[in-house]
Amino acid sequence: PARLAEVDLGPEVPATRITPPHVSRRWLPRPRINARLGVPPDKRLILVTSAAGFGKSSCLAAWCRQLTLASVPVAWLTAERPNDDLHTFYAELGAALRRTNLGVGDDVVEIVGRRGRNVSPRLLEDLIVKAIGAQPSPVVLVIDDYHAIAGPEVDEAIAGLLAHAPENLRLVIAGRSAPSIRLGKLRAAGEVLELAPADLAFDLEETRSFL
Repeated sequence: PARLAEVDLGPEVPATRITPPHVSRRWLPRPRINARLGVPPDKRLILVTSAAGFGKSSCLAAWCRQLTLASVPVAWLTAERPNDDLHTFYAELGAALRRTNLGVGDDVVEIVGRRGRNVSPRLLEDLIVKAIGAQPSPVVLVIDDYHAIAGPEVDEAIAGLLAHAPENLRLVIAGRSAPSIRLGKLRAAGEVLELAPADLAFDLEETRSFL
């Protein structure tokens, strides 16, 4: 049998999963939502939760484009399948983060590729946290379709990432459900922004523009 370090962790993450989706030219600009999200964002955690069809991904992709124009580093990961394997989860986060060209995530991808599951997930989290913390400005990490990978292991990893996150990490989680983690302290500190279906719906002015 293969040793743990030789276990296949899957193919390289496709570029389409670590790049914000294309925003159609027909997309109606949503400056109201961009303003709530912030350019750059000031909340440490942003939760965008709704059923399918409310435009979560498109809203966030358009916002990410504004962040890029403002020279704010953005990493994007579209979650794809249920997976309680934290090594794969951190490797995919690393793959997303290294597209910022900040040198963040490179070592995580390299270590998981070389040592497989013989490396501690806590070490992978620590590498990500320290690399982001070394940056001089906010770094935005978006995890879209979170419901596709939600589960006890990944929820716990998100909780750990938030607990040890540097001040400049801005974590955005979008999906049909939010992570099952305790957010009391962050909410009490005013560090959480939550957007629900009512927030994503068109207001009167946007409806007029759309029509």
